[in-house]
Amino acid sequence: MDIRKFAAAIGATDQAHYSVRTAHERGYPDLLAPAYFFISLGLSLGRIGPRSQFGPAGLPNDDPLASRRVVAGEVHVEWFGDLFAGDEVLVEQTLTGTSSKVGRSGAFDTYTYERRYARQGAIVVREVFTRIAR
Repeated sequence: MDIRKFAAAIGATDQAHYSVRTAHERGYPDLLAPAYFFISLGLSLGRIGPRSQFGPAGLPNDDPLASRRVVAGEVHVEWFGDLFAGDEVLVEQTLTGTSSKVGRSGAFDTYTYERRYARQGAIVVREVFTRIAR
């Protein structure tokens, strides 16, 4: 995803997201990605391929949540640095836990994941999130 387009879409006004000159004047190597830009990288993880490999919700057919109704649960983010245009970012996602519960509306399962976004071997962002499936 293009940093400028993402910045415009979220209404970011910092010129370091739009102007390489401004970014350089502030000591950055290139355009500065807005704080939640990493999400666009994580959402595309494993989602490049023929349409036949994906269900109606855009999840890979082999994803355990592909055939279920899913809502977002808790999200926790830790930042250890910034992302810039031109960075090669390695995104790794791990399923860290599952549980089954019964609520007022019936049974549901929770899936907790961790995503790590690294640049040159150093973690820049760590995201832990839960998905609730029925």
